[in-house]
Amino acid sequence: MTATGTTARFTNASTVNVTASAAGPTVTLAQLTAGIAPSPLVASTTDKAILGFSATSSAGTPSMTAFNIGTSTTSVSKLTNVKLYTSTDNSYATAGDNVQITGFAFAQTATQLQFSALTEALSTSAKYYFIVADIDASVTGATTAVQPSLTNANVTVATATITGGTITGTNYAFDVAAGTPSISPSGTLAAVNTTYGSASASPTSFTVSGASLTDDIVITPPAGFEISKTAIGSGYATTQTLNQSGGTVGTTTIYVRLANTTAFGTYSGNITLVSTLDGLSVNVATVSSSVAKKH
Repeated sequence: MTATGTTARFTNASTVNVTASAAGPTVTLAQLTAGIAPSPLVASTTDKAILGFSATSSAGTPSMTAFNIGTSTTSVSKLTNVKLYTSTDNSYATAGDNVQITGFAFAQTATQLQFSALTEALSTSAKYYFIVADIDASVTGATTAVQPSLTNANVTVATATITGGTITGTNYAFDVAAGTPSISPSGTLAAVNTTYGSASASPTSFTVSGASLTDDIVITPPAGFEISKTAIGSGYATTQTLNQSGGTVGTTTIYVRLANTTAFGTYSGNITLVSTLDGLSVNVATVSSSVAKKH
């Protein structure tokens, strides 16, 4: 027999036309990264593109009818309101050119985001797709990360062969909503009178905490005073730093006294609590206190 669609001649002089089925086109997948949301995904935020891919056919206009996005752990109660968008370019971040696709079937399981009953006509020009989701209000920093991915085997295009390999997305951690940076002092100071040459016998104190910070809290008393994180001992100084961890400074007691080197006289003013990178400066007022002459 000769090639497909040609005439084959046999020794008995009969003539037979043989037609073989032509191979379908090849559809190539490629990963898109522009406009994809960074990690972590923050609770209660919306319209985050979590995975993007392009699909290009070698010939014709084959129809993509389904695809499944794999997830490394369950996305249930983490990703909500999952949507599918197409775009005229390869970036979800470009304003005005993302169009939501509707009319298909969607299912969210412990291991997949399943898109079916699609009628997406592909062509020899790349077509761009983005999977977009809202982030559930219940997620926290302790929520297990989710990594989306797409493989050739999980894409269905009628009569086509799929190539391109595995598209592996970001391994998404989660976090609570970022709040407004704050420094929160509490408590009212008392007078700390003393005699020259001796530090105040009974220090006064207040507490301070911080939230949603990117910088540490530096505490500085007015002239004549010194501060410490412990009531007694050698920790007193003219400045103290409270280090933030994960944006938080836990409630800390700050002790205040007049220093043993402070000269005779009356002293007052504000203790400043500053987080420089957060643009915060909070004052705690001291009570007028005196150093008496030593007899």
